[in-house]
Amino acid sequence: MLDLLPDLSSIYRVIADLEEQGAVRSTWTAGAGGGRKTCQLTDEGWALLRFWTERFRAEQEGLSSFFERVGSAELRQRDPP
Repeated sequence: MLDLLPDLSSIYRVIADLEEQGAVRSTWTAGAGGGRKTCQLTDEGWALLRFWTERFRAEQEGLSSFFERVGSAELRQRDPP
């Protein structure tokens, strides 16, 4: 079975990068096993999230349109004359 979960060190590197960009603010909360890192989006982080959400929606619409056209063309080619 495939391991679909990312490595924790990869996640912490991404969080550190986002903190450097000012998109995320994190704090350590005491707890079992050394505690836990809690992250919050900053105003810059929310703006970044909105940007990528809009970008992915536009990509999704473009891909949907493409597959509709390809599917229609493919069906026309396969229909007997």
